[in-house]
Amino acid sequence: MAQHWNHAPTTTKEPRRKLDPRVAERDPLRRSAALARLLDFWRDYRLAWLRFAAGDRAVLFPAGTYALRVRFRVFCADTA
Repeated sequence: MAQHWNHAPTTTKEPRRKLDPRVAERDPLRRSAALARLLDFWRDYRLAWLRFAAGDRAVLFPAGTYALRVRFRVFCADTA
């Protein structure tokens, strides 16, 4: 009760994880394939976003883009 409400431990920080939590796969080959697909998505999304931000409203976003599709009715690729 004597501690201040916003004090935190000053000892070492907690150890960081080695795996990317966005992909849960134990098999190294399947994990690397999933990470490659994720990187492709991020690249395609970023390029589409830059075009959209520049005023191109007919740009095609990659499959999996949800919030922009719902909020701004952007065009999205079909899922394969």
